Amino acid sequence: MERIEAARSYIQQGYSILPVLPGDKRPAVEWKQYQERLPTDAEIVVWLTKWPTANIGIITGRISGITVVDVDGAIGLSSINAQPIKPPATRVVKTPKGWHLYYQYREDWHTGAGFLPGIDLRNDGGYVVAPPSVVNGTEYRVFRDVP
Repeated sequence: MERIEAARSYIQQGYSILPVLPGDKRPAVEWKQYQERLPTDAEIVVWLTKWPTANIGIITGRISGITVVDVDGAIGLSSINAQPIKPPATRVVKTPKGWHLYYQYREDWHTGAGFLPGIDLRNDGGYVVAPPSVVNGTEYRVFRDVP
């Protein structure tokens, strides 16, 4: 029930979501359509009934209004700290390997890996695994909840 409530909460916040295979980071469904529309409550119930331990992914980009900076461990923190301008305070999710920093959607930022050592971006065409997901025994959790 926790996952269904979390999924519904994400939809209420305007985020498009998808089920992610239990204990994994791969989508459990073909998800291109959810980059263009929000899933229905009926779809969420079907997904989380079929995969009750599925993780929840939030689709990034225009559909959800967010761009996420993925900071991987000490290397990613070093990259952020070495920049002359510090990132503004925002919602931060602790991941098994680091942190996800959620920002308002930026059309000019593109999904990709290695923008800086340990720094990836998730935007149009991407997604992030979100709380209350668990991968390799480690849960995703909100570390700081700032809009």
